[in-house]
Amino acid sequence: MRTVGNGLVAFEPSCLLVYRIGKPASLWQVRKPARGPRSNRFDDPQGNYGVLYACSTRLGCFVETLQNLIRFHAFEAGSDDSGSPETVMNAWLATATIGTARIDGAFANICDSFWLETVRAGILPPDNDLQGVTYLDAAVMQSTNRRLTQQASRLVHARPDHAGIRYRSRFGHEIENWAIFDNKAIEIVNPGEAVNDDDPDLHTAVRLLRNCLI
Repeated sequence: MRTVGNGLVAFEPSCLLVYRIGKPASLWQVRKPARGPRSNRFDDPQGNYGVLYACSTRLGCFVETLQNLIRFHAFEAGSDDSGSPETVMNAWLATATIGTARIDGAFANICDSFWLETVRAGILPPDNDLQGVTYLDAAVMQSTNRRLTQQASRLVHARPDHAGIRYRSRFGHEIENWAIFDNKAIEIVNPGEAVNDDDPDLHTAVRLLRNCLI
């Protein structure tokens, strides 16, 4: 941890190993940000920079990836029926690849009081559409309100000394996630390997997500 400009606290991992899941050909490529319901938490709403998402643990990586796939499945189906974690897993597993990299640099702890105050000042003028939010706190940063989380991403990206955002999962604060801007501060360790259908972390993630469904 260190203090950067204006007293903001940054988390500085030193060669921290992170995990990422995706398709083999594009696992470590920064994709063009999606728009609308398919966009991710800290994507740039204006599409000027890309964001690569990773996690500090294999289990957390499976949880975050599968919950996104469940959300996308519901969007594609045009209904509230997102499908079970098992159904989504089975459809996705054939092309799933998991790889590792090491990251360095300064990352904004977006749910710290320092950053929450900055975000409030930066995106809460009276004329903004806040989508019903009357009080911006850490819960909002972990919510599905993409309008606000993506505006927060732009505030962090505007600071050249920051490589991205560190944030906790809404499925458990022991899960540490990273939103890395434009593939900065990444050294690839394992470009990717197939995910086995008997992977214990995968099945633990399925169980956790099944228990979260209401």
